[in-house]
Amino acid sequence: MEMKIKLLALVCLLSVAAAWLCRFTVRDIGFVDLQGPIYRLEVAPEMGGSVSAEELKNLNKLARTSNLKVDGPVVVDSATKPGRAYVLKSTHRAGALLVHRAEAKDGSGLMKALHSPVRSILIDEALSTFAFIVVVESNDSESNAELQELTSAAQKHLQKLAPQLPRPITHPVQVLRLPVAKREVEKVLLWCMQLDNLGQDEAAIAVFYGRAKSVGAALTGERLTERALLSQLALIGQSCECDTDRDWAAEPSLPHDWTDEHRKASLAALGFQPDSPMVKSEVARILNQVGRERRIGMEKEDLFLGYGEFELNADGSGAKASIAEESSEVANTENALLSTSSAGDGDWDFADDEPLIPGPGSEISPSALAAKISNYILLAVAAIAVGIAVLVMIVRNSG
Repeated sequence: MEMKIKLLALVCLLSVAAAWLCRFTVRDIGFVDLQGPIYRLEVAPEMGGSVSAEELKNLNKLARTSNLKVDGPVVVDSATKPGRAYVLKSTHRAGALLVHRAEAKDGSGLMKALHSPVRSILIDEALSTFAFIVVVESNDSESNAELQELTSAAQKHLQKLAPQLPRPITHPVQVLRLPVAKREVEKVLLWCMQLDNLGQDEAAIAVFYGRAKSVGAALTGERLTERALLSQLALIGQSCECDTDRDWAAEPSLPHDWTDEHRKASLAALGFQPDSPMVKSEVARILNQVGRERRIGMEKEDLFLGYGEFELNADGSGAKASIAEESSEVANTENALLSTSSAGDGDWDFADDEPLIPGPGSEISPSALAAKISNYILLAVAAIAVGIAVLVMIVRNSG
């Protein structure tokens, strides 16, 4: 009898610990920056560029809310040549990318390194979007049409898979199509996803969530399948990830600027403040505590799909999702390149331990409100479970 009581107490405590570890989803963690500045924008002297200490200081001040630092050879002489060549480097890939060449010290290279039409959408609409599917089209119209069917089918099957995911889906998946003619405008995105050498007759798909964070390697060639795309989408909805590897946590974000306005909006949209030191500490602890074991004999895609009773048609028949398409205009003539389509919903939000309270004029989204209620219920259940376990042990010891 004594052994049973001890086992009961242990089960209660382990249940509380497991529930605590699963408070955040992969999408939630996508808004928490644990990597810091992973990009460096250099002014290359061999290409005619140079930068003074004052200019370097000013550029870094402009980049203070981004995941990028500006560097370069410091020239004390104020009569520095005006020409500049901005070169982007990353901790996540070898080589460098010439982002921009400028005739004057106008900071245009920094702006091009941090902003582009696609990345502006990824950041500005991140809080209201579950995931983004960026389709890098080829010059083959038939192949592009097949990709559109593939993305629609994956979204439809994500909806069927949703009941098996830990949280209800409340935000849409957006599809952004990048035609061949506009690849140059998005050369930073393509370089970061190692798609800079993609031929015009080749296509690719990359999935992003949170703060323009990639969920995995871009899908190309034989990996450009509905199942692989569905796997990446389903991973974003996972909650604890106790039985999967942590590869997704190390995936980089694209160069971007997460402004003070974005930070302010994130609390109301998510139900917690992703830039809070407490949240960062907790997320780091969760990622370190969760096991790193990987299932043997299974494809990586299978790790995230689990059991399901829906069919993935080999020929794609019956897999077309009826989705509303709408043009998305960006306020720059060269930026009018994307069509966006939404299908499904998505995101699961959890409250912080001590969430910051929005001001009286702030609005909290329904998903964030549900997240707060969920967290309070979780805390209550945890307290009750611990109380029962302690009470049983006290009664047993007193007897």
